[in-house]
Amino acid sequence: MTDLLKYSEDDLQELIQAEGLDDDFVPGYLDSVAGVLNKNPTMYRSYGPYWWPLKRLLIQRGHQDLFGTEVDDSVADQLTYTTDQLTVAAIYSYSERVMAAGTMYSNSQLVDTPDGAESYLIADEEIEGIIAVINSTKAS
Repeated sequence: MTDLLKYSEDDLQELIQAEGLDDDFVPGYLDSVAGVLNKNPTMYRSYGPYWWPLKRLLIQRGHQDLFGTEVDDSVADQLTYTTDQLTVAAIYSYSERVMAAGTMYSNSQLVDTPDGAESYLIADEEIEGIIAVINSTKAS
């Protein structure tokens, strides 16, 4: 796995302050994401590599029944911050960038690396299996 550039903790603190994200933000955000993904699992792709720390947090919050338990620990560890609030702020920031670019359903997302922008292929086999079942049901 290529080294990924992370948002600085100072930038994330500024985002938290600017958006008025209090301590209740983390559980509320995670529950909201779980609801969206339950209705449209393909949206997990909009988190790119940040899906892995997000999935870890969702599992800790008890949502493993929706998304499974397999996590790419090397990426999750690389993109997890010192607090859940900072991690969720980074997840939020990345997903907002993807939404603005209109690539939320793409399994290939651009990420920043020390060598510049590179394509990152997000592939969670557990969720892709769920998507395949949904698509085959729709096709029937």
